[in-house]
Amino acid sequence: HEKRLDELQRLRKAAEAKAQQEAEDLLRLRQAKGEEIKETEATIQVNGFVFSTAKILAEIHRKDLLEEAAYYKSHAWKPTKPWPGPSQILSKAA
Repeated sequence: HEKRLDELQRLRKAAEAKAQQEAEDLLRLRQAKGEEIKETEATIQVNGFVFSTAKILAEIHRKDLLEEAAYYKSHAWKPTKPWPGPSQILSKAA
């Protein structure tokens, strides 16, 4: 029974990770379309999983910062060439 439980937990975690990535993609799409995203939008639901919009936005921001850091690291930390990455379109207004 323990092996089965471990397998079920592994499958659920994988499904949740996939749903979270889809939630990030959906919010990024809204950003790309110029739609305003308010952190006060409580949740986003994907494939039966419910995520905090604020948490997903924070994760998107974290990933963008890591991508920007990798870019500047590959350019010897010299900001002579601006990072061509995404710009955040976030509204923290209520």
